[in-house]
Amino acid sequence: MMSGPFGDQRQMIVQTPAGDLVAVWMTVWLTAQMKSQDAERGDLVSVTFHGREIGKSGKAFNRYAVTVLKEANGA
Repeated sequence: MMSGPFGDQRQMIVQTPAGDLVAVWMTVWLTAQMKSQDAERGDLVSVTFHGREIGKSGKAFNRYAVTVLKEANGA
């Protein structure tokens, strides 16, 4: 657990297609997306940044999309 811009949060270490390791803050939204798609260790996870937007409240936020591809059994 680390202290981030929104308080204490976990990080997930992600390996990019190029083999680089990147730390991703596990925000409440990202955690919910991963849980809703039953993400598990070994699954392929795509986190795509779609830019900054202004929400209904007038606050800026980063828009992301998350897709989880389940690891094939026996792979």
